[in-house]
Amino acid sequence: MFYLLEDAARDRAFNADYFIFLSESCIPIYPLEPFLEQLESSGGKSWIDFTSEPSNGYAYTNQFEPLKQVVPESCIYKSDQWVMLNRTHAMQLLDFQAQTNISIWDIMRHVRSASDEMWIATILCLMNGGRLNSDVLEKRKVTFVDWGDEMRNPLTFDEIRSRMIREAQSRGCLFARKFKNRDPRRLEEDWHHVVMKR
Repeated sequence: MFYLLEDAARDRAFNADYFIFLSESCIPIYPLEPFLEQLESSGGKSWIDFTSEPSNGYAYTNQFEPLKQVVPESCIYKSDQWVMLNRTHAMQLLDFQAQTNISIWDIMRHVRSASDEMWIATILCLMNGGRLNSDVLEKRKVTFVDWGDEMRNPLTFDEIRSRMIREAQSRGCLFARKFKNRDPRRLEEDWHHVVMKR
């Protein structure tokens, strides 16, 4: 994730205001114009769904507790890896090592599992005086996912359904996942029919 962000943010030909992390199983849930309206409504804020509380013993033991060795407890956060960063936050993450003489990798190697869920909000907290400022950051999911009844992994879908798109939109998301890798033409047809209403 770090290197993807670095390639995009430091590319002078690509002067983006936002950087959104997605996977191959994500789809946009709005046509372009409403999508851009959603971005503008955020007022330039990053969207990161974060928490300072482990959700279970596994997260506590493998993610939160190990970071206490190297990060103040007040700055240990977990977030979705599907986030939207504004340019300011993207550059803070990229410049962390230069400004602190501490490697992100030296910090995150302490996390025993899913370090991609720990580094973004934790490093931003460290870079912003030990707090996550709601003036420039919105606690909001970028990507809708259905975890079913407390499943270990999210549900996987093989088709796009109107009900799911409406639910994802009602929760303020921009994308939905997790869609199976299948015939791209069929997925595109589904998307046009359900999202574009064509």
